[in-house]
Amino acid sequence: MSDLPRLDELDITCRALWRKGAVEDCRLHAQALIDLAQACDEALPQARGWLHRARCDQACCAHPEMLEAARRAVALLHSGEAERELVQARVLACVAAAMLNRCDEAIEAGLLARHLADDAGPVDDRILAAEALAQALVWAGQGDAALDAYDAALVLARQATEPPRVASLLIARAWAQAWQCIRQDQRAADLPAVQALRDTVAQVLACGEAVPGGLPALVPRACRFQLGWVQVLLTCWRGEVERARVQLASIRPLTQDERPWLDLLAVWAAAEIALQQRAWPAAEASARRVFDEAHRLSHEALADQGARLLTRLLQQQGKHAQAMEVAREEAQRLQGRQERTLPSHVRLAQFLTRTRERELRQRTRLSLPLDDALTGLHARGYFVQRAQELLGSMDLARARCSVLQVGVIGIQTLAERHAPLIRDRVLCAVARLLRETLRAGDLPARWTHDEFAVLLHRSSADDTVRVCQRLAEAVQAHDWSALTEGLAVQVDISHAQARVGDTIETLMRRCDDEMRAGRQQHRQIAA
Repeated sequence: MSDLPRLDELDITCRALWRKGAVEDCRLHAQALIDLAQACDEALPQARGWLHRARCDQACCAHPEMLEAARRAVALLHSGEAERELVQARVLACVAAAMLNRCDEAIEAGLLARHLADDAGPVDDRILAAEALAQALVWAGQGDAALDAYDAALVLARQATEPPRVASLLIARAWAQAWQCIRQDQRAADLPAVQALRDTVAQVLACGEAVPGGLPALVPRACRFQLGWVQVLLTCWRGEVERARVQLASIRPLTQDERPWLDLLAVWAAAEIALQQRAWPAAEASARRVFDEAHRLSHEALADQGARLLTRLLQQQGKHAQAMEVAREEAQRLQGRQERTLPSHVRLAQFLTRTRERELRQRTRLSLPLDDALTGLHARGYFVQRAQELLGSMDLARARCSVLQVGVIGIQTLAERHAPLIRDRVLCAVARLLRETLRAGDLPARWTHDEFAVLLHRSSADDTVRVCQRLAEAVQAHDWSALTEGLAVQVDISHAQARVGDTIETLMRRCDDEMRAGRQQHRQIAA
């Protein structure tokens, strides 16, 4: 087994894979980051892994999994130490909860993200939080509040002179206005709400005219599709049905390779066109498809809107019994969705319990001296507690770990021959070599006045030997004469492989026995 990659390297790899669009590879590396960070008991890298997971789930329309991952990230983060990550986690939780039609949770997450970003966050985070809150308000049916949130985001984007963000936010605002018109059944071209929607579209088009390359140079495909969808609705509501049908056919390719629920907006536009023509069977078929496909994609907010549209169409045709059947079907699906999400709630509850236990252990550790004052390594009491926790959480029948004991030979003689200051500098140098040689997740500490202890996590016997060799080579290669002329430093290195039932005390006792007896793994290195 090769050395485990460092946490920051995995995080950087996830970011690079995400930018390339390699969602599945990003997910695999994110899980590796989560596992390694959990093994090292590092909260921030673990939270970043869950953030990567949430983004991958969003790209796949796996909204229940996305919400669970975002909640886990929030649980691991605390305001004041990782505010940007906390804003991003709450934004992802807001978006996922909105898609799942959990309106209260989505709005709460969006408000918390906006307040946190407004306090001290960069302008990008403030825009992101305001936009997520606006989207949640749209799906919750609070159209006016959503438009206010979009306007707040637009003010920030214009102040930052970011034309692409301005254009994207204007498109999102137009999309929100169109949904508000649909929900309120305001589809006539002369109504104030529709006229306001046309004004927003005009602002978007003006943004495109102001830059070379037009809108394709400003906004991504998904945004251009949303704008096209709004334009189809406006054309349809003016009564130009055939032209709307042509427009719809021209924008459908923009949904390819994008989030699947966008294509359901095109199906919705087809239903709007059929409504204008009073082609009830076609409108009903389109509404049914939105209802069914949105459920399949776990986009429950859109499914709810599809159920409203389908029920309205059936009632207009006098099919009241079928309308009641749709209502019953929606209730049954809601119950089934709650049953399906129960395992997720259980997993999350267990995770939150472990997180609270971890925080309690951290508060307990505050009463222990964290670091050795001389070497900067962990102090013995802290090391014993942390090592025992790791040993207790590992399945030693499957996982492997070991302990090293590193002793500086003749430390008292060094002090007598070269002065106590040189002795202290030798100990600090050995401690520095330990930090430079060990792997991510390994736990070094000062054990006694002249000995160090190291817990090697996920380390087989061969891995342990390799670590010992690297440490021995580092000690041998170190220029000890830089401390004082003629200085020679020797260290003993012993190790013990953890077995089921071992504690840190039993492991250190075996190391001590091996070191004193000078058995097989005993080494003496003279610098």
